[in-house]
Amino acid sequence: MNRLGLTAWLCMAGLLPAPAYAAPEKVIRTVKLAAPFEARSPWQLIVRQGSEEEDPSGEMAPGPITACISRDRGRPCHPATSSALRLPAGDDAFSVPHYLQRADVVRPGSEHPLLLVQFASFHAGNKTSASACNSTPMTG
Repeated sequence: MNRLGLTAWLCMAGLLPAPAYAAPEKVIRTVKLAAPFEARSPWQLIVRQGSEEEDPSGEMAPGPITACISRDRGRPCHPATSSALRLPAGDDAFSVPHYLQRADVVRPGSEHPLLLVQFASFHAGNKTSASACNSTPMTG
């Protein structure tokens, strides 16, 4: 692609609407995973949260959350957590995590360590929240 073509493409890309799921802004929790999982690389869980947004009831709520397991501060990121609260029937207003309930390394009994991450969505009309719990075993 020539220089003019690249410039025109970049200008056109700037005119496209922003995605509905905006990029996260700030780190709200980091969990070091190397020691508990006896990994050779410096693995860690990094949880980021975007800007506040309006929830279905019209109130302001914390922004969307993404969590990332990485050995190089977030590049690349494994696994994608944007689908943690999705239902088989499809997305709705409660499909994106907005609250981090828990992010810890746990040891059920004397077994191997597990990474416990619990997300929650917007508060529902009955003031409860939908949540999902994912336990991911790590290997070095």
